[in-house]
Amino acid sequence: MNKFYLSIAVLCASLCAGGACAQEPVRRVFTLDEIFDLADRNSKTLRPSFTAIDEAHEAVRVAKNDRLPDIDVSLSFSYLGDGTLMERDFTQVERAPMPHLGNNFALEVSQIIYSGGAVSNGIAIAQLQEQNARLDWAKDRNKVRFLLAGYYFDLFKQLNLIKVYEQNIEQTKQLLKDIRAKQSEGLALKNDITRYELLLSDLEFTVVQIKNTLGILNRNLVTNLGLDESVWIEPDTTLLSRTLPMGDAAYWQNEAMENSPELKQLALAVQMNKHQDKIVKSDRLPKIALMAGNHFDGPIASALVARVFKMAMQSNYYTLGGTLDAVNPLTGQVPFSAYFGELQRQATLVSIKQVFGYAVLLGILFLIVILFTRYARITHRVKLFRVPVVGRLFAINLSHERMEERER
Repeated sequence: MNKFYLSIAVLCASLCAGGACAQEPVRRVFTLDEIFDLADRNSKTLRPSFTAIDEAHEAVRVAKNDRLPDIDVSLSFSYLGDGTLMERDFTQVERAPMPHLGNNFALEVSQIIYSGGAVSNGIAIAQLQEQNARLDWAKDRNKVRFLLAGYYFDLFKQLNLIKVYEQNIEQTKQLLKDIRAKQSEGLALKNDITRYELLLSDLEFTVVQIKNTLGILNRNLVTNLGLDESVWIEPDTTLLSRTLPMGDAAYWQNEAMENSPELKQLALAVQMNKHQDKIVKSDRLPKIALMAGNHFDGPIASALVARVFKMAMQSNYYTLGGTLDAVNPLTGQVPFSAYFGELQRQATLVSIKQVFGYAVLLGILFLIVILFTRYARITHRVKLFRVPVVGRLFAINLSHERMEERER
């Protein structure tokens, strides 16, 4: 009965395995180097490291901007009403006419001459942080490569195991055939046949388990490499012909000191702490900066705003004066002085509105120009960020590997 149930289980597992593999997987041989290259390009685990490298590179550019001069520009408009004069007891109130329109245009430029080493050390820290980000990428890359190498070697081992088990199955079937022939001649017992049939079932069940393990390992590999699920990875059999470098403990210690990202990060941390100490000490030193500035208050108000106001005043005066008596025939009964004063007051109010309207439109236009400039800069930075860092890193690593091979 146990033999019957075991045979049914093996048959079901075989059918399930056959149904799962009915998509005709694309088998392709991948070397370990190709596995590593695909992981560096497509692994989602390494994408945050690429972003960190871009951010660190941008931080270096921002730190270098401290060496450039700072330019501050400000523009403001104001309106003042007429003044009021009175005695201390609030009597004899008099109106004091005064200029209404005012403006202020300020331009200030400052350049740091000596900062005690704060700027240069800040740039050095930013550059070391960029190197640290690249080392973080190398450290994450090593973790991904160790994981994929484990999957790759396990896949290699399971393929060898399945070959061994298939040979054992063939030998067991041949042995079972010979025992059945001997039983027909009375030289073997039925228990011997049962024992080898159970052994054959165990071997076939183990083969099914190995095939399932191969499917799991292959899925882990194609998922980490960003390949299609229909791709079936075949390990490179020439891997066994390679020879590993032989060396003593001192050799491997030197290799670790030269290539370990963790040890390099510790050295960078020491350098960053030294530069940070210099920045702290620079606060005790004097700062020298060259500053230049000017505030244009009167000339622009008298030359530009007054000119625009005068032109608007003349235009509105002629417009209102030429049509006011035609609109209302009762204006002929109004004294000329009152008529002229009201006309001048209305023209002045309309002119003030026009001048401030022009100022508002000019400010909106200036704001649009600033926003468009910043948008263009942000778009340019985004395009720079989209440039893949992976290609540059591949080129650097490939050149280093070729140089090492030539030296060897």
